[in-house]
Amino acid sequence: MRARFYTSTRTSMPRSKRCSSCETTKAISAFGRGGADSWCRPCRRDYQRRWLAEHREEYNAKHREYYQRHREELREYNREYQRRRRALMQAGKWKSQSRTSSVSGRRARAGVTSARSRRSSAR
Repeated sequence: MRARFYTSTRTSMPRSKRCSSCETTKAISAFGRGGADSWCRPCRRDYQRRWLAEHREEYNAKHREYYQRHREELREYNREYQRRRRALMQAGKWKSQSRTSSVSGRRARAGVTSARSRRSSAR
């Protein structure tokens, strides 16, 4: 049987959508998975945090079991990752603050300074 491809009759995507959890209409960008999620990000985050708090032991046990079953694979992956990371650092190609740069950028835009930047500017 051949696959059928249907084209949408809409000419453009909707710009907003209603969250099925909080019943608030929000921009598509407020929803996860490119707008495909039915809950907005804050509702999804709150739900996941509540679920994790209620199922902490079960969650930890499951992850512990996974680690034990795949221990050698995970260790080998981490060894290889560290080898590549060290080589890139020695070549000057590793961006060591890639994760923190976006946080510090947000802080700078908000006018918040970190203790580290306050110490360095005081010198």
